Amino acid sequence: DTGRTEQYRLRSEDAIPYDVIFDREIDVANLAGWARTQLRPVDWLAIRGGLRIDTFSFGVVDLDQPAADVEGPRVDNQSAQAFGFALSPRVSLEVSPLDGLSLLASYGQGTRSSDATALSDNETAPFAVAQEVELGATYRLGSREQGAELQLQGAYVFAAIDNDLVFEPAAGRNVLVGPSTRNALLMAARGHFGGWLDALPLWWQSGDLVTVHALTDPTLPMAEQTEEVLL
Repeated sequence: DTGRTEQYRLRSEDAIPYDVIFDREIDVANLAGWARTQLRPVDWLAIRGGLRIDTFSFGVVDLDQPAADVEGPRVDNQSAQAFGFALSPRVSLEVSPLDGLSLLASYGQGTRSSDATALSDNETAPFAVAQEVELGATYRLGSREQGAELQLQGAYVFAAIDNDLVFEPAAGRNVLVGPSTRNALLMAARGHFGGWLDALPLWWQSGDLVTVHALTDPTLPMAEQTEEVLL
């Protein structure tokens, strides 16, 4: 990904920029790979494990450097490069004690990429580590082959980030704010009856997160989306 981030001070009278706070070009590259395996020692038990490897490269060009410093003239830009990699393991356990009932427990680690503008040249880029625990259950009643199926799902998710990032307007970038935690409770129901009705909502919203079946019209709010677009 490439981009340019700029911030200026504006005159109060006519909103004309009069001072540059920052002006930077940013390049971020991510190369990742993963592997997973599954063991099923008995029919009602599945053990899954996986590992993801991420490598990141960050490049920043500061376009607002002075044309001279205490040593004399200099170019008015300065570049910095930083690199880093992260390992993210995940393991899950699925138990099916009854026909149609599945119980799931999983643990995983993830990483949050660094803010490129805060890195120094040739620095090993640090990553915030996110640890997540999920407990869930799924119950299926009936089957599509029989003409009707009802599926109920529920899950609790706990996530902890060791050093979170929050956007700071005065600095114009994300800043570290220390550890943070998140809790989520998810529930869903889906019904399929006779092949002609699938009782899954076309869109669902929780806070500022919207999940849709297919597409949306970016020019319209969710409440005004048409069924033809959402399908």
